[in-house]
Amino acid sequence: TQPDATPTSVPLTSYPTLTHGDRGDAVVKLQERLIELGYLSGEADGIFGNMTLTAVNEAQRIANMEQTGIADNNFQQYLFSNDVH
Repeated sequence: TQPDATPTSVPLTSYPTLTHGDRGDAVVKLQERLIELGYLSGEADGIFGNMTLTAVNEAQRIANMEQTGIADNNFQQYLFSNDVH
């Protein structure tokens, strides 16, 4: 008999890359999480503006990630994980 294949760790969600100027529901979700974690204040408006950019950079800095200000898939995987601090 052959051993069962070991599943690889595949993220359940793939996040779209979000950058300054983007708008929409994905930005709202990003902003809500940044607010929940204390990186962003105010309300989620769905517009990736200067305050969201600053919050993303700060979260990247705290996570020892390159501070690009771009919420790519890897950053959002971290941000929405239980490992975030």
